[in-house]
Amino acid sequence: MPGGSTKKTCPFCQNILFCAQKICAHCLKEQPKKLRLEKKLKRFDEKREDWVSGRKKNHNIASIKDEAIVLLEKLHAIGFKPASWQGDQEEGGQM
Repeated sequence: MPGGSTKKTCPFCQNILFCAQKICAHCLKEQPKKLRLEKKLKRFDEKREDWVSGRKKNHNIASIKDEAIVLLEKLHAIGFKPASWQGDQEEGGQM
């Protein structure tokens, strides 16, 4: 990478890691999430209730499930092996 680095320092044990490592090989601790992801999750949490009510109102829940299935297939294609997916159901048997 021009002007960049492919290595980082573990914030827990100060060991040198490759940037893509999610778990430190020395101390076995999970590396912190990137700031960009934390901001996205925070923004979603702020609008979660409105988002859920909009999906239920417009009957878009099935399309979200379909997107999740496709995402799991994409993760499997790049080598991730999701163990299981279990969802909670509301009263009446629908999500």
